[in-house]
Amino acid sequence: MHRTLNLIGVALIVAGFLCIFISENWTWKGPKVDGGDKNWEASAIHSLVGLLCIILAWIQSLVTFVRPSPSSAIRRLFNWVHRSTGVVAFILAGL
Repeated sequence: MHRTLNLIGVALIVAGFLCIFISENWTWKGPKVDGGDKNWEASAIHSLVGLLCIILAWIQSLVTFVRPSPSSAIRRLFNWVHRSTGVVAFILAGL
């Protein structure tokens, strides 16, 4: 159930991401190369943090497909990375 809800969440994130780009006429409002002071405006930082949240959510869902078995030596590392990625994405989404 956890994996299913996570994948549904990612699908909704993608849908929201597309809606934002459609409403903004497919233009990126975040930081740009040679953007100067505009890169530090609230809207640019908000866009960058939002993109980072989306990337973390995708990573969070993708790593579940390579989850090691419970008896694996690296299962503790997987659990730590999976949990940390989710917590960081959740915190950034609340900003």
